[in-house]
Amino acid sequence: MSESLTLSPEVCRERLTRVRDMLSRRSLDRAVFVSHENIQYLTGFRPARLMQAAVYLETTGRCILSAPNKAPEHAAVDEIVTFDAQWCSTLRHEQAEAALSALLQAVGSSQAKQTGVEFSVIGPHIGRQPRSRPAGDGELFILDLGPAYRGYYADNCRTIAVIGTRFAVAGEFRVERRQI
Repeated sequence: MSESLTLSPEVCRERLTRVRDMLSRRSLDRAVFVSHENIQYLTGFRPARLMQAAVYLETTGRCILSAPNKAPEHAAVDEIVTFDAQWCSTLRHEQAEAALSALLQAVGSSQAKQTGVEFSVIGPHIGRQPRSRPAGDGELFILDLGPAYRGYYADNCRTIAVIGTRFAVAGEFRVERRQI
């Protein structure tokens, strides 16, 4: 017989208390958590890999979970709100926004003045800014694209070397250099 991977609600509530104390010491009234690991650590609920969730925690004690599609059976929270993570069996690419919108609607107006937000990659992630000059001889362009649309993900990476006044793309072909 295999053991359940569900975290104990008592352990999660102890963790919530410790996080509330930490927030109070930092003069924060509330916090929002979005990473799967932190949501599981605090509530015992872990969303599926391609699903997004969010947790709202007040130092006064209130804890709300925004869960994808349906309320989980086990979660150490005071309230659970849900949002549609799929439309006609197709994953929504804006789940994070939907999860946070459901939380905002559940919270309503609040007297909280200071809010802590977990630093996590959520939504568009942008690397470096484009150059304002043409590429020089011996430099590399690295194009790494990762589009996502309705639950479909792709990855495409190309390294382009600038040789003299021409580009060389992985030795396949050459094109004239232009300012980008």
